[in-house]
Amino acid sequence: MSQICLSSWLLLATLGISAGSTIECIGAAVTLDIGVSVNVSGPSGPETLSLSRDYFGTPGSKASIEHWYVELSGHFYYGLNGLVLQYGSSGTDAWPKFKDQWVIKYPINGPYIKWPISYVPGPFKVIAVCESGCPAPYLHSGRNESVWPKAGIFHAKWRFLVPVVTGDHIAQGTTEGDAFCCKRKPKVCDRLIDHCGKLDMPLVGCNPLSPATLLGCCESFASDPWGKFMHRQIPILDSCRGNNASVEFECDHSSAELETAHAVKDAVESVTFV
Repeated sequence: MSQICLSSWLLLATLGISAGSTIECIGAAVTLDIGVSVNVSGPSGPETLSLSRDYFGTPGSKASIEHWYVELSGHFYYGLNGLVLQYGSSGTDAWPKFKDQWVIKYPINGPYIKWPISYVPGPFKVIAVCESGCPAPYLHSGRNESVWPKAGIFHAKWRFLVPVVTGDHIAQGTTEGDAFCCKRKPKVCDRLIDHCGKLDMPLVGCNPLSPATLLGCCESFASDPWGKFMHRQIPILDSCRGNNASVEFECDHSSAELETAHAVKDAVESVTFV
């Protein structure tokens, strides 16, 4: 059996990476830092979208699907505004071209937006292709779906199939930038949201003096929405529950998070087998 050098193994273990395990960016987001905006057709005409953003994975956190009405019949990473990062070009006008490359796609007719829901209809067109530097995909455990790996920073070269906006100019071209599975940003409500179920108070729902309530970790609701008050059918706030929005997934883009990601990349690249 191959053995990993002890020093590299210890560093990987310290960073929470197990040797030999399948490491998948699931319930998180892929961060693209490529410093490019492109011209696409939006719901109200042409618009400019930055491709540098967090692309949330599915199945994932509430943040990845809260404002989307999408078919989750595959593994994609949603960047909002209609942008989708995926491996291969299935479901696009380019199939089977780019079937073994990471691509960014966009609805040909633009996303349909009806507040607060965004509906992303097909068909899609490929607007950017990763030509080199992107990771080989992992197959999601139990499903034949290609996913972004959790470990490492990947300095990739992207080619754009739509006009690229550079300052006041529009051009075609390529660019390079980093991409990685981001780490979750800790939230103040992470340690408080579990207390919400103990804060029930008649007529107000959540105890208004509790830190969990004051910080927005809890929300009041009526346990009987069809209840009656003073002979009128008015729902009475009498219960308290956690506010899921307060603990939604958000990428940690602090310098410490980026340093950790670079350390993971260096650790993985330094692994040797004997």
